[in-house]
Amino acid sequence: SCSKDKSKDCTKSSCSKDKSKDCTKSSCSKPSRSPVQLVLPQHITITPVAALQARAVIFDQDDPEANDPIVHGDPGLREGISLRRIRVGVEASWRNSITLRVVGGWDNRYDALQASPQGPNLVEALFRVKEVLPLELEMGLGRVPFGRQAQISSALLALVERSMASELIAPTREPIFTMRGAIGPRNNRVLPEQALHWAVAISNGDAPWSGDPNPSPRITGRLRLDLLRSWDPREAQLDVAGFAVSLGGSISHNWGLEARTLSGGADLAVQLKRVSLQAELLLSQATPTFDTEGLPSLLSERSSLGWYGQLGVAILPGRLVLAVRAGGYDDNNQLADAGDRIDIGGGLNLFLAKGHLKAQLHYIHRMELSEGHQTDNDSLVFQVQAML
Repeated sequence: SCSKDKSKDCTKSSCSKDKSKDCTKSSCSKPSRSPVQLVLPQHITITPVAALQARAVIFDQDDPEANDPIVHGDPGLREGISLRRIRVGVEASWRNSITLRVVGGWDNRYDALQASPQGPNLVEALFRVKEVLPLELEMGLGRVPFGRQAQISSALLALVERSMASELIAPTREPIFTMRGAIGPRNNRVLPEQALHWAVAISNGDAPWSGDPNPSPRITGRLRLDLLRSWDPREAQLDVAGFAVSLGGSISHNWGLEARTLSGGADLAVQLKRVSLQAELLLSQATPTFDTEGLPSLLSERSSLGWYGQLGVAILPGRLVLAVRAGGYDDNNQLADAGDRIDIGGGLNLFLAKGHLKAQLHYIHRMELSEGHQTDNDSLVFQVQAML
């Protein structure tokens, strides 16, 4: 019952090695990410959510000292130990159809342009309904369905941080209402049963969970087409699962108080046994809502561009994964040689306890081109992650 459906997680390790297991649809679907789960009467399950990311900066280059930190992507690190993220929460579900998820925590800043953390924040609060209806509904504080890497939890990244494009162009979590679903043919060798994934959302653009004091609605849409098998969202693949391709596209329009922002992107992911490739291109254009007569075009409109390409190799499947990424970000395409950024990074991932423990060693080479010269600001970071 499992081998006929390649979209299910029915590998040799999960079924065939243990002949006592009933290798059916229910037993071969993906297991819960949490090893701790409380099962209550009436088909109710309670799952705790907990994660910790701690990092040690082994080396931090400042060249020149006056240019530390550089504009985007550099948190202004110094040698020493700090916490990157803390997550604590709970998820309650009835028959895996109606789910309530609330998560809080702390975040250290992505770069020095962001404010220093002051205390815990509400990270995610979602009410989700699926399987009861022909589509899935979400409402609360959640991720905007835009981009590929931006949709992935930081715990599942191949490197310690997202690319600049995903961090600075893609929206993050906002008060949101989302409709999503997946369709596909049966018994098709090229298209899995859920080959085409779609999502449409309306949210409060760049607003806190308490609401938007200056109404700036955002409408977002995303499509993703999986070929040969359903795509695993983890960037650092833990298992060797043959050949698969995934294509995606996103679009977002935000009616802001001072500017209207139109963003779009395309992404590609490929896995061939131990090797995985991922690439993404994101574009954004902001047009002021106020009168710009008399202002130069450089000040009246701004177009941003970001991209990255990433390679992952499972040296020891399930244990040791190598990842390399190159990416760039230009916050204003009309200005040449004015803070353009290119990052090249790479690192090793060591997984233990089925991925619930992870250690990462990551070197980042940052280059900024400004006024005819290049400045470098590199970091060597060791990060440890534990999650339920």
